[in-house]
Amino acid sequence: MALDLSSFATDLLDGERARAARELEAAITISPRDPDPRTILCDLLLEAGDHRGHFIRLALDLDATGRWDARCRDLEREVGGLEARGGLAWSRALRAVGGFNAPDPEDGRAPFAYHRGFVELVRGLGRELVPRLDAAAAAAPICRVRLEQATGADLEALAATRTGLSLVELQLERAARGWLEGASLAALPRVVAPLESLSIRGQTTASLAAALSGAGALRALALEDDGTGEGIGAEGLSRLISSGALHHLRRLTLRRQSIGAEGVKLLSGLSCLEELTLEDDALGPKGAAALAAAQALASVRALALRGCELGDKGVRAVVASSSFVGLVRLDLAGNKINGKKLAPILDAFALPALRHLGLADSNLKVEGAKTLASTTALARLESLDLRGNTFKHEGAGLLAKAEGFPALVELELAGNTIDAVGLRALAEGPFMARVRALSLAQNKCGTEGGKALSRWPGLSALTSLSLSYNWMGVLGARALLERAGSLQVLHAGENNYGLEPVRAVAAGACPRLRVLRCGEADEASLLALATCPASRTLEELALGGSAIDERSAAAIAALPVLGRPSFSFCRPSPAAAALLARRFGPYLRTWGNSREWAGHPGPP
Repeated sequence: MALDLSSFATDLLDGERARAARELEAAITISPRDPDPRTILCDLLLEAGDHRGHFIRLALDLDATGRWDARCRDLEREVGGLEARGGLAWSRALRAVGGFNAPDPEDGRAPFAYHRGFVELVRGLGRELVPRLDAAAAAAPICRVRLEQATGADLEALAATRTGLSLVELQLERAARGWLEGASLAALPRVVAPLESLSIRGQTTASLAAALSGAGALRALALEDDGTGEGIGAEGLSRLISSGALHHLRRLTLRRQSIGAEGVKLLSGLSCLEELTLEDDALGPKGAAALAAAQALASVRALALRGCELGDKGVRAVVASSSFVGLVRLDLAGNKINGKKLAPILDAFALPALRHLGLADSNLKVEGAKTLASTTALARLESLDLRGNTFKHEGAGLLAKAEGFPALVELELAGNTIDAVGLRALAEGPFMARVRALSLAQNKCGTEGGKALSRWPGLSALTSLSLSYNWMGVLGARALLERAGSLQVLHAGENNYGLEPVRAVAAGACPRLRVLRCGEADEASLLALATCPASRTLEELALGGSAIDERSAAAIAALPVLGRPSFSFCRPSPAAAALLARRFGPYLRTWGNSREWAGHPGPP
C-alpha cells in the first residue's frame, strides 16, 4: 500500500496487528542483529499506512548504502525528516528509562540516536551511562554505545554488563589520559571482541594496537588522537594487520597516528577497504607513492588524505594512479599544493569515476583559479570543495568563466575573501549554472554582494545556501531570500541583518525551507513563523542570542514538523524553557547557557 506523504500518521495499529507488532519489537530488542523481525515489522506497518514503516524501510536502505553513493544524501534527508516528526513517539520506551528523556546538560545533545529504524545508540559520560545500559537494553535494541570521557574503569564495567555481549559498535569520545593503563588494557579485548565498529577519539598509543589485536571481525575502525598520545605508529598498525583483526575492514580512519610512509605500505594488506581516511600524518610524497602503487586498494571508493604533507608530487601520484580508478570521492585538503603546481596535477588526472573532489586549504589563490577555469579534466564532478584558497575577487572572476564543470551541483567557496565584485562575476558566468547547493560562508559579500547574487539566474533553483559570517545587511539578505523560492536549507548566522532571515521566511520567502539556522529572532517574527508556508516543512530551527518568552516558545512548539530546535546563548523565561522541554525533550539542543534550560520534565 502506497503511503500518502503529504501528512504524517503513526501509531495506527490496533487489535491483532498491534499484538504482532509488540511481539516483533520485543524480538528486535532481544536480538538487535537479526534483520528478519525488522523486515516483518516494516511490512506490517507499511500495509497499515503507518509512516514508521516507511522510516524503517528508508533507514535500512541507508544502512546498506555506501556513504560515497549519490543516493546517500537523499536517504539521509528523508530519514531525518521522518525522525523529526516521529522520533519522540518511537522512543517512548527508552525515554521512560531514567536519564534518556532530556538532552545532555553540558553540550545539549540528545542521549540516543536512531540506526536502522530504531534507537540503537545511547551516549553519555561513562561513569553515568554504563550502570544504566542493562535497563536501556531492556527497553530498546541498544547495540551501540558512545562513552564520553571514558576511563579504564568504564571499560571494565562495560565488559561486565550483559549489554556488552550484544554490542556491534563502541565509540569512545575524549578518552581520558591514562585510560590505557593496567586493568583497562585487559578489559579492552573483552569489549571489542564482538564489535563490528570501533571509534576512539582521545589518547592513543602503541599499547592500544596490542590490545585491539584480539578484535574479531571489525568492519569499521577510527583512531583519532587528540594530541596527548603518540598514536599507534607503523609498528602498531603492522601488529593490527598481522593479527587478522582488520582483514574484513570496510572503513578505516587514522588521525594523528604517526604511521608515516612505512605505515601506508602496510595498507595494501586491507583488500576489503571501501573508505580510507588518513589525516594529520606526515605521509609526504613517499607515502602518496606507496598508496598509488597499492593495487589491493582498488576497492576503495572514498579516499581522504587531509593534512598529510603530500605536496604537488604526492597529489599528482594519487590522481594518476590506476589503483584508484574506482574512486567516487577524493579529499585532498591541506596538502600544500600551491596554485602554480595545479596544472600538471590536472594534466595527470585519471579518475574516471570521481564525483566529489576536495581541494580545501590548498593555497590555490588566483593562479589556481586560472587553472581550474581552463581545465576539462573535471567535467564529471558533481561536488567541489574549494574552501580557504584565498581566491579574492580576481580568482572568483576567473572561476566564473569556467565551462569545464557541466555536472557541478554542489560548490563550497567558504573562506576565500570574495567580495561583491567577485560575487557579481560568479552570478553572471557559466561556472555555477547548475549548482543547487552553495556555500559562501566567511567571505566578504556585504549588502552589495547579496544584491549581486540575487540577480543570479540559478538562485530560484538553489536548494541549499550558506551565508554565515559575511556581514551582509538587511537589504542584501532580503533581495536574496525573496528570489530563493526552492531553498530547503539556509545557514545565515553572524551577519548584520539581525532579524531579517526569520522575518523574510515568516513573510512567505523560502516556502519549502526544512533547515533554518540564523541569528536573532523576536516574538513577532516567531509568532508569524508559526503560520507561514515554511511552517509546514521546517524540521530544524537554530537561533542565537534571542530572548524567548512563553508566547514565542509556544509559537516554536506549534511548528508541526519541527523536531530539532537549537538555541545558542538564548535567554528563556522559566515558562518558555519548561514549555520547549516538554515539547521537544531530548531533541532540544542548547549551548552556551544550557543550565538555564535544565531541570524541566520532558515529554511522556
